[in-house]
Amino acid sequence: MNDKVIDAIYKMSEKDLKNLKAHIRCRQDSLAQQTKMSFKPGETCFFKGRRGMLMEGKIERIKQKYILVTIPSTGMKWNVHPSFLKHKATEV
Repeated sequence: MNDKVIDAIYKMSEKDLKNLKAHIRCRQDSLAQQTKMSFKPGETCFFKGRRGMLMEGKIERIKQKYILVTIPSTGMKWNVHPSFLKHKATEV
């Protein structure tokens, strides 16, 4: 991160910091929405499971915050945040 940005943050008042936090959160939400919309139901995708194993699944449903992914080999269904998913073409 740029030193000028860090210095500016340290000089901000509490009101300015809260405003900055709101803008950052809005930007994060926007990026997550863009990522979520890049996936379509029926598409094959990859993600890393809880123990770091690479999981391949099929997108069943796009929810408000998560994407429901079904693992064909086991039939398990996972709610996965879009930022953890990768398209099949890109692989992890």
